[in-house]
Amino acid sequence: MRNFLQRARVRLLAGRVRWLAARLRCRSPRELPAGGFRTLVIGAYGNGNYGDDLIGLAIAETIWAAGGGRVALATRGDQIDWLEDAVGSATVTGGGLSSIRRVARLPGADVVILGGGGLLEGKPDSVHVHRLVLEYLAKLGTAGLRASRVIIHGIGISRVGYSDPVVTRAVREMLAAVDSVSVRDPASFAFAKAAGSRVALVRDPATTVLGRWATETRRQPDTLGVVLIDRDRWPTFTPVSPEAEGQRDARLRKLAARLVREAEAGARIRLIPFHFSDPPVLADLAARFAEASGPASALQIVPYEGRTAPEQFRELMSCASVVTGRFHPGLAAFIAGAEVEVIGELQKLIELRGYVASGGGRWLFPPEFGDPDAVLRASLGR
Repeated sequence: MRNFLQRARVRLLAGRVRWLAARLRCRSPRELPAGGFRTLVIGAYGNGNYGDDLIGLAIAETIWAAGGGRVALATRGDQIDWLEDAVGSATVTGGGLSSIRRVARLPGADVVILGGGGLLEGKPDSVHVHRLVLEYLAKLGTAGLRASRVIIHGIGISRVGYSDPVVTRAVREMLAAVDSVSVRDPASFAFAKAAGSRVALVRDPATTVLGRWATETRRQPDTLGVVLIDRDRWPTFTPVSPEAEGQRDARLRKLAARLVREAEAGARIRLIPFHFSDPPVLADLAARFAEASGPASALQIVPYEGRTAPEQFRELMSCASVVTGRFHPGLAAFIAGAEVEVIGELQKLIELRGYVASGGGRWLFPPEFGDPDAVLRASLGR
């Protein structure tokens, strides 16, 4: 029964997204105000993910540089203190069908942006992913009906679409209906292009901010930063099955054994959380490290609570080498010039590893990736 209800909700959302896409295609072109324009940026902000929060800041900075006025963030979670200080306005709209109604009640904006991160990617056969993808597009379309420009910027899209063809069709129609789309990897570009959207391939929107922070961060020799994602327990972050727990434990023990060798060779190891779900898996890794007789003095677990995105990224960017299962920490470490090993098989992680190969062993974005700031400004006509 629960699965039936979940799929029914997805079908309802898909119908709503397709209706909104049809309405957006019928809009008459409108110019932005000559003075400062109002912008609403929708994303996974405030949801306990430092990487997503960083994208919100980066987009706001581009809007301000383009002559925009007030920028408001529509956040998914309520961890918004730093974002409110950095951007000036953040409203918690949450998730679920009620979040779409909350977006509809927000003040109108001249520009509406669905901004950054893997908002349209994930396990293609997951009903949870289908719902999240459609929720974000429904929020964008709902707010976009009153806007002069509707933009999707710097996102990832599932390369093969989604197992439910109704979801895939709704996503394709919204991609074709908005004014412009920019994506952060070639697989997403191919999907959006096939959908008929006006699409550009760009570097991740957070790149500019991370580049600035890299120049302000001093690297510390013999430090190894470790960032994990608890993929075996996603999306509930609780044990799923004995088989999954066994695989998780085996991976943690293998990584712990490697960290013991690094510590014995003189490395100082920092386990750094970037998401609210990270502390438990890092604590489990530390326990496996101790069981393998790793020296306790060589290992530090960096706190998650009470920290901000700048603090966590600067902590990571000061490490001489990094092992990461998360995209934005890997991107940050590469930009800072660290030796980086990207682990995991998520679409965005595969692409991140590919940037190293394209650079002949040194990291760089391939030349076909455009400047996200310039592409967004062009979308605004600025």
